[in-house]
Amino acid sequence: MSESTKERFSDDSRFEEKFSRFHKFMLPIILLLIKKKPSYGYELVENFSLLGVPFPPDTSLLYKTLRGMEEDGLVESEWDTEGSGPAKRIYHLTLDGEDVLRGSTIMMKKIRDTTDNFLKLYEELAEEEKKE
Repeated sequence: MSESTKERFSDDSRFEEKFSRFHKFMLPIILLLIKKKPSYGYELVENFSLLGVPFPPDTSLLYKTLRGMEEDGLVESEWDTEGSGPAKRIYHLTLDGEDVLRGSTIMMKKIRDTTDNFLKLYEELAEEEKKE
């Protein structure tokens, strides 16, 4: 991982700050979808549904995010001029992107565990209220 990426994403507090600024789960979803298949922006928006995302980003927000991710060294792109239609910029995951995806997965697991604990406590309290 490059030094600049380490600074931005290495310790939990800084990673949480960056994570929350990327429209909740947008960054890790983009990284995961690109890991699954290098893609262009419009295809990525369509693939958000693979994860059950009920509110995919609009393409302008996605392209802005992809440009920032490329500046941060998380993805690289190249123009695909083959096939019919206009050229498409295809995005690929970098090693730094892989590292951030791993960190995102750790954070997602923490969020899942917190949500599970919240729901368990809520259900216990609801059961207690029913008994009263």
